[in-house]
Amino acid sequence: MLPLEHLQTTMARSVLALEPVVAANMLTAGKADPLARLRIYQNNTRSSLTAALMAVFPVTVRLVDERFFRFAASEFIRRHPPVESRLARYGAGFPRFLKTIDTLSDMPIVAETARLEWAIAEALDTASLPPRSLAEYDNTDLGLSPDIQLQPSLRLIVSHWSILSVWMAHQQEKAVDEAVTWIRRPERVALW
Repeated sequence: MLPLEHLQTTMARSVLALEPVVAANMLTAGKADPLARLRIYQNNTRSSLTAALMAVFPVTVRLVDERFFRFAASEFIRRHPPVESRLARYGAGFPRFLKTIDTLSDMPIVAETARLEWAIAEALDTASLPPRSLAEYDNTDLGLSPDIQLQPSLRLIVSHWSILSVWMAHQQEKAVDEAVTWIRRPERVALW
């Protein structure tokens, strides 16, 4: 019998792999084939990770079509499995991964828009500091340099593409004319 930690590590690698890493004899026999049961876990894991990526990158899904997004997500999941248990933290490398897909090489705005969407997800997941009023600064001896803290959720993005315009256009359910929104025009975005 394997130590629990080794068994858990092997099972986790098997669930995330396309082919099982775990030997069939490591799995407890039951009514169903042990490898068939493992495939159920594999499918459920990939489905939930794909759904998590689709929830974080909804505009990217619309830009490339859902079928292509699912394919790209499947490849990303295979190459970059989660390293922590919080799904809200999964997907940080997805915009960078999109840049490596040959099919998208003529559409850099897709990866750039995904970068904006990830920044939005990070900002939404980051705790805010309590706001300070101007009155607090009036009643305090600030000295030469006041203690001003930016919100931890603040994200600054500079892009060569009109990513905010694309993102804003896709917030409505109507069809979007990509020719109008996919413009090589620098945009700077600050969000928190």
